[in-house]
Amino acid sequence: MQHALSPCCSVSGAPGAALTQRCGTDWWSTHHHPGDNDSAPSDPADPSAIELTKDVVTVLFTDLEGFTRLTEALPLERTAAILGQYYDALLSVAKATGGRVDRFIGDGAMLYWSRTRHGPPHADRAVAAVGLLREALARQEPHKGDRIAAGLPVRFGVHTGEVMFGQIGAGDTSRTMVGDVVNVAFRLQQAAKALAPRPVDGGLRGYVSRETTRHLTADRPTGTFQILALPGRRHAALAQRM
Repeated sequence: MQHALSPCCSVSGAPGAALTQRCGTDWWSTHHHPGDNDSAPSDPADPSAIELTKDVVTVLFTDLEGFTRLTEALPLERTAAILGQYYDALLSVAKATGGRVDRFIGDGAMLYWSRTRHGPPHADRAVAAVGLLREALARQEPHKGDRIAAGLPVRFGVHTGEVMFGQIGAGDTSRTMVGDVVNVAFRLQQAAKALAPRPVDGGLRGYVSRETTRHLTADRPTGTFQILALPGRRHAALAQRM
């Protein structure tokens, strides 16, 4: 996974379009929606003008497996084309489920669905997004011979928990969310490296945490929970493959 922060939060036009739009880490633009009870702060650049708020969210972390190694051998144009397909797939899934792209971090991405915006089904939407992403990757047309699902599997992790939204530190880029849920979702995505690919995966494999399944209001994924030791955490996580 490449960790350079991408300066965009969407890709317009054909795959590989210039990545020039502002990243989705701006909290007010990603978390506030018309009709919310809050009014926009008069000076969003002032940390004191943005109140920290608590919410329950379901986070989806994704990562392109093998992308860092591939970029060593590819021209920049092809690298951008592959990322463009990947971003387009994620953005279409976010739009279809009402989710938000918090950020793109190179070949990694973080999406979320909140209880404040979506009500109790926020976890259902995240789980549905996994299925839609699998479909989106499978039906993408190759761009100059490149197709994500053909050679670059995508890993994911889904987890649910409390976060704080708002201004963390100084500067525009510090408006985001913090909470253990973000770390767990990221670690679950990393744990998916150990999963052997299956034909039914469609190039997408990963884990959904037990906490997320507890928040589901509709059908729950079938399968047994595994005990996963996640790096940097004292307690193991319970998750099932999806």
